Amino acid sequence: MQHSVVLMLVVLWVAQTVQTCPDVCKCSQKPESEKLEVDCHRKALQHFPAGVPRDASVLNLGHNDITEILPRALRSFPKLESLILEKNAIKSIQLQAFVGARHLELLNLDKNHITSLPSKGFKVNDKKSYSPCPKNSRTTSSTVRLLQGLLNLRFLRLGENQIGVLKADMFVSMKNLSELDLPFNALSALPSNAFKYLTALKVLGLSSNGIKKMSSKAFNGLQRLMFLNLDSNRSSIHPSIHPSIYWQIYLSIYLYSFFHSFDIEQKLTLLNYVLVPVSRIFLLGHSCLFKIWEC
Repeated sequence: MQHSVVLMLVVLWVAQTVQTCPDVCKCSQKPESEKLEVDCHRKALQHFPAGVPRDASVLNLGHNDITEILPRALRSFPKLESLILEKNAIKSIQLQAFVGARHLELLNLDKNHITSLPSKGFKVNDKKSYSPCPKNSRTTSSTVRLLQGLLNLRFLRLGENQIGVLKADMFVSMKNLSELDLPFNALSALPSNAFKYLTALKVLGLSSNGIKKMSSKAFNGLQRLMFLNLDSNRSSIHPSIHPSIYWQIYLSIYLYSFFHSFDIEQKLTLLNYVLVPVSRIFLLGHSCLFKIWEC
């Protein structure tokens, strides 16, 4: 009798899981993992599909026709850890698009049509997500902003878009970001403090832009930086951009490509256990091999 009851419960649970999966998607769960993966790539979707399970950990919406990320688009997926939106037609990211994405670690927006990141575009402003500060608190408004948003985001990929301007407050809520990838965009300059809020950043990819001007304070705050790829740009590189590590420069475009080919788990292992601050690597390209400051 007990075995029959258990079997019935298992059947009901499986049936419920299947029913909550959108018709156009495939839901799967590896035996050794409790994470639910929802695969909706290459389905000609113009919007986020309805009926995605609330306990989804991975949502793959790559290679579709989605044009924008609407406010609170992820609020129905409180356990989401990876969101893949590469090769869509996304032009804009609306404010409050990531409300509820407390556990998101990977956001892949490669190969879209994003021309700019709005001021505080990745900031979450959900009044229910934090308690207001007491009247006598000395906490500033900027500090409050740091306590919101994508606090667990580790990997942000924005390669092959059309982003032309960077401002520090675009990344104000990402204090745990490890990798920011921005190759093949339309950046022409790096202003002062462009990445100042990214205090945990270890990998920064800026190759193949049109960067001509770079502030001497562009990389302020990047105390943990290990990889910096500035290959195929037009800027003059000078050690004053990061004086504390300029003597540790190691030129190798292959190492960056090797690292970039890893999956999340492999990268986390490298960043957390293998790479240490003394092995910081600047990737300036082969043209810089003999004339480092004339890249």
